[in-house]
Amino acid sequence: MSTGLKSTKNYEGGLLMFKKQSYRFFIAVLLLATISFGIGNAFGNEVKATPVFAWDGHWSNEDYIQYVNNVSYSYSRLQGLVNNAALDNVNNHQYTVSYVKSGSLSGRHVLVEDVNLSSARWTGKAEGASYNWDANDHYYGVNVKLNVGNGILNYDYPKLKGLIAHELVHAIGLQHRDSSSYLMYPYDSRDQYTPNETEDATIMNHYYHQN
Repeated sequence: MSTGLKSTKNYEGGLLMFKKQSYRFFIAVLLLATISFGIGNAFGNEVKATPVFAWDGHWSNEDYIQYVNNVSYSYSRLQGLVNNAALDNVNNHQYTVSYVKSGSLSGRHVLVEDVNLSSARWTGKAEGASYNWDANDHYYGVNVKLNVGNGILNYDYPKLKGLIAHELVHAIGLQHRDSSSYLMYPYDSRDQYTPNETEDATIMNHYYHQN
């Protein structure tokens, strides 16, 4: 690689890190302001707990969450969309966590694979996201299963990527939301295929408080 390309890559990497750190600082300030506002209102109003919409589990290194794309080569379209969902729908629409593709099944990681269960009603699930963590609440691993036996191969690209992104965001700790304007809406009729602003803040809040 030429020196010019290295310099450009180093600059881009530094810029991305600067943006990420600046964004985290902004969210932290926003959270503190929200807490202060709540305390101020406590003098005249009853303070109610706000749902966090996240489990206790999180990854010890949110900047390097390894995922293994183990989808069968028979489903090449689905296999490709797994990478797109992780690296685009998730990584490019929030600044807190980063998925990194891995080819190793050793260590702690998110395993993504296809299953063919026509009798099952679900189209995707993230097994372990709600319980599989250690004493420090660090995930041992999460197994994302995409059920090709339930019609998902007939979904258009955005909808299928949205389903995969939904399960990948479960795998970083988020729970369901009750509106189709959220990626974490539990039905595939969701209108949102990437984390929205509220979910973005939820991810940041989850990892900011946990680490």
